[in-house]
Amino acid sequence: MNIAQLNDAAREIREELVRATDQNGGHLASNLGTVELTLALHCVFDSPRDKMVFDVGHQAYTHKLLTGRSLEGMRHANGVSGFPDFNESEHDPFIVGHSATAVSTALGLARARDIKDEDFHIIAVVGDGAFGGGMNLEAVNDLGFNPTRLIIVLNDNGMSISRNVGALSRHMLKLRTAKGYVGFKKGMERFLKGLPCGNFIFKAALNVKNFFRRMLIGTTVFDNMGIKFIGSVDGHNIPELKNILQRAKEETVPVLVQIRTLKGKGAEKAENDPVAYHGVASALANGKKEKTFTKSFGAFLTDMARENEKICAITAGMTDSTGLRAFADAHHDRFFDVGIAEQHAFGLAAGLAKGGMRPVVAIYSTFLQRGADQIFHDIALQRLPVVMCIDRAGFVGQDGQTHQGAYDIAILRAQGIKIMAPADPYQLKQMLNYAFTLDVPCAIRYPKGGGCCLPQCELVPDRWQSVKKGEDCIIVTFGALLSQALEAAGLLEAEGISVEVVNACFLAPDAQYIKDITANSLFVLEDNAYAGGLAEAIAGLVQNNESIKHFASVSGEAGFNIHDDVFAQLKAAGLDAASIAELVKNTVRT
Repeated sequence: MNIAQLNDAAREIREELVRATDQNGGHLASNLGTVELTLALHCVFDSPRDKMVFDVGHQAYTHKLLTGRSLEGMRHANGVSGFPDFNESEHDPFIVGHSATAVSTALGLARARDIKDEDFHIIAVVGDGAFGGGMNLEAVNDLGFNPTRLIIVLNDNGMSISRNVGALSRHMLKLRTAKGYVGFKKGMERFLKGLPCGNFIFKAALNVKNFFRRMLIGTTVFDNMGIKFIGSVDGHNIPELKNILQRAKEETVPVLVQIRTLKGKGAEKAENDPVAYHGVASALANGKKEKTFTKSFGAFLTDMARENEKICAITAGMTDSTGLRAFADAHHDRFFDVGIAEQHAFGLAAGLAKGGMRPVVAIYSTFLQRGADQIFHDIALQRLPVVMCIDRAGFVGQDGQTHQGAYDIAILRAQGIKIMAPADPYQLKQMLNYAFTLDVPCAIRYPKGGGCCLPQCELVPDRWQSVKKGEDCIIVTFGALLSQALEAAGLLEAEGISVEVVNACFLAPDAQYIKDITANSLFVLEDNAYAGGLAEAIAGLVQNNESIKHFASVSGEAGFNIHDDVFAQLKAAGLDAASIAELVKNTVRT
């Protein structure tokens, strides 16, 4: 395609991105910003022979379109994933969903290529927000020490989900705005090539190019690490992109290419507010208003910090998404956005706690996994009073298998951390207050969206709550599943089966409650993996109660490989009200 055709394609792709995300939800602003870059990559390189590794995958929708995939039904069970997935296409080397992984995995591919004496290119496409992640910096350090042919394309838009923070971000800003150097270099090239023997002179002049660059913008951190820096260029100018990528392709050393893009490019609302349009809901979901756990948490913590000057808040590049914007504005001296660096977030929390503060780490369940060692080594082992507020626990929905909150309970239970799960925002507030009275690490996990509205009652530490009485059997569950359990109990009452529903608001066995059970059937429902979960924790105690003749559990594992809406995931796992009622009815009657 010529440049005019490529520009037409970019316009058509943007129209399709807006249409598809309006229909299905998804990551809009980041994909709008990388349309021309992705077109240029596919012009210069030969996928799938050449391997394109997209970090996070927030920016891979154009790549999907160019490799023959439709966005119709995207993020639903019969459509494509919202992230790269090798099960969909040979053009995706990996399943991707977390940030700062691309340089490591791409470097592994490059070294495997070298060992096998193969010849193809490997390109890691990384955002500047992810570039400051610890895993990414470790990979760059390794690449500089033991170099191989690898191309890193740095998509520099000054954003992660929220605005970028950190010293590396400031360094990239300096390079991004070094227009004097870029203009000088282009002008000098034109001048020299206009002279007799100009091409020869120009090639000779390249030997002193680095002198002028260092004079105008200084030495880059990448040059110092042994990685050749090329850039920066306009990420929406296809001819410039093709030229710079072709230059990178011809190098035999590791190269970093800086591309300047505008997040949300081509859609005015997304350009003006790239944070709000980072991830969008489908048109069907728009307009739904509810009091979410995220908003409630942010409001509660902001108010509590006015009364308690020791409270600090930490987030890993997700100020708005975790509900901490109001806290950041009201208590900026006690708010720390560490960027996409979850391990550091937990290590920082440990230091704050050791220094006499009361740190709160607000994090999604899926990203908590990235800091598991720091939770163990720096927090749990030291018994430090860090509060982990875990958003998006359980079924998350259309973001798919990389983003479901399935494993936080197992990770934390294994380390002896007290875990709580509120059924509604009122309980969340009680649990926050209780957590600040403890001198041990604890966690509060809550789902995306809102909870069910239970009659308000006081929290009794380490005790479960019976939220509906019944005689024939007992359902024990927590968090978002309480509403499904109560609905199932209503269906069963119509069948003449009396069900007690118990809110296991503390995710540890309530030994006294289990000892006192007289019903002959006990069911445990949980939206997390069975291994390390609540049912596994109480199994031994259940065996000691001779009244309980039947013990069954249903966990969320079956639904975590589906990118679909939350209800579809519940149904696939057998955790929707109808499936629960059918299971209980068949068990009790047989």
